[in-house]
Amino acid sequence: MNMTKPQQTSKQDGYPLMMGIRAISARLGHVKWLTLALLAYIVTALTLKLPWLTLLHDALLPKLSWQAAYITALVAIFGTTISPYLFFRQVPQKIED
Repeated sequence: MNMTKPQQTSKQDGYPLMMGIRAISARLGHVKWLTLALLAYIVTALTLKLPWLTLLHDALLPKLSWQAAYITALVAIFGTTISPYLFFRQVPQKIED
């Protein structure tokens, strides 16, 4: 049997944890409003008279087109997605060099 004495804890041991909890609770008010804003999108989509089957079909199987506007939108979507990824990918490589 291992009979060790319990460690003495001081009031300062829980201090970093309490500061983290206070920081989180201070921001919870903002998170509640952001959640409400996101729920507004869902409520708006549900209140509109949308053809849901057509919407789902077109979302899963988009119609490809070689028009200039379509290609521009495609490049814009990929450009805004890939650029931040490459920035985060390059930083660790530059640190290693």
